[in-house]
Amino acid sequence: MLIAIPVMLVIFIGIYCWASSRKQKQFSKTLDTQIELLESQYRNKMREGFVELQTEGSDVHLIENSGTIPFLDYKHFALRTYFPSESGLESNTQIAVKDLIVTAPLVSIV
Repeated sequence: MLIAIPVMLVIFIGIYCWASSRKQKQFSKTLDTQIELLESQYRNKMREGFVELQTEGSDVHLIENSGTIPFLDYKHFALRTYFPSESGLESNTQIAVKDLIVTAPLVSIV
């Protein structure tokens, strides 16, 4: 009788461990399939968006007019990046910073 209780306890612990590992494997499989489905949907959306972006012709007139991709020179890029206009007026940033290039007098070493 004294030996039966520890044996039964070991059997119950073994069955519990086996059942919990089986349940964990099933949950892992379910999670893997859900993740794969989500990734598949995301890839499809990305493909659709990329195709839409390639076929969209609204920005083509910018490139066709100048022959190159439009870009800002360094002065305007820096002004818009470091001093964004809060009210949407570009004149505020031009008043605050007139020019980013500082010219210093040349000093010759003799």
